Amino acid sequence: MSQLTKEIESYTKKAWLDQPEDIEAMLQFNQETGRNFVVVLYLNGFLDNMTILLYDYYLRAKAEEGDFEALKNMAARQLRDIGNSFKSDYHMSDSHTLLLRAACEAYEVKGFEELTELLKAVQQYLVRMFYWADLSMPWKEMCDAYNQIKKPEW
Repeated sequence: MSQLTKEIESYTKKAWLDQPEDIEAMLQFNQETGRNFVVVLYLNGFLDNMTILLYDYYLRAKAEEGDFEALKNMAARQLRDIGNSFKSDYHMSDSHTLLLRAACEAYEVKGFEELTELLKAVQQYLVRMFYWADLSMPWKEMCDAYNQIKKPEW
């Protein structure tokens, strides 16, 4: 297991009980303009989609399915793009750095087993971030507001 994979697993383990600093940073993004709810909402959907996509890549790597070089390059590019979104769209610096490092490592892995370990660790990390993003949503208040809105006449 690579040093980076161990580090990602450590971040994930710590995030079981402690809200990651990146979540607080995300919650503060656009706070001054009063548009921070959109950030939370979009992060929730973004992480939902990315965890599913990376889980698919993980399963393909675990099954040694398809062309290794193609899968490794697709996974690396996706990790890079996720990392860049963390920085630009959500102001989540730790996640940005971690995912870019994972992208670099993905380009360097030598076989399906190494890719599987890396993708599993990253996917579990993203699931944990999704958990915290979901906890940040004011679900009860949103449901109450939704139910108070007059439904249009169809």
